[in-house]
Amino acid sequence: MQEHSKGSHEMHRVQSTISVRHVSISMEKTFSDTCARLESRMGRIDHAASTKMLSEGESEMTVRADIQGTEGPLGLMIFNAIDHGVL
Repeated sequence: MQEHSKGSHEMHRVQSTISVRHVSISMEKTFSDTCARLESRMGRIDHAASTKMLSEGESEMTVRADIQGTEGPLGLMIFNAIDHGVL
């Protein structure tokens, strides 16, 4: 472990090594078709609704429950999507 000091703040760095197994799968579906199917099974978080609930004084537990209600059948959700092709 290495420690670095910067002003009154300290940063602690921990480094570990892991093993990774790369798996390749060949499919007849296109990348776009695969992404579309996966995304159709994921929920999408409604940031505006969550912000509104919090600003209206709803409890954190209520907001969390509302967000969990937007999960898709896989238990996953999309927080944000950026088309990197237009950047």
